[in-house]
Amino acid sequence: MKYTKDKTDSDDFLPEGNSFNVYSPKSRKWYHVSMQRVSNDKDAKVSSFSVWSGKDDNADDY
Repeated sequence: MKYTKDKTDSDDFLPEGNSFNVYSPKSRKWYHVSMQRVSNDKDAKVSSFSVWSGKDDNADDY
């Protein structure tokens, strides 16, 4: 996952759904991310998000 202010960047990260696991090679750990979107549309803006150490078995891995 990366942070960028460039809203037209072609390498942006758009995961499916509201929950996913992401691996950080730098820290050698998995993290579980949960996003609360403005609507149920997968392209809707994220209003808030939470990140926890570890994986969720019901989420996709990235």
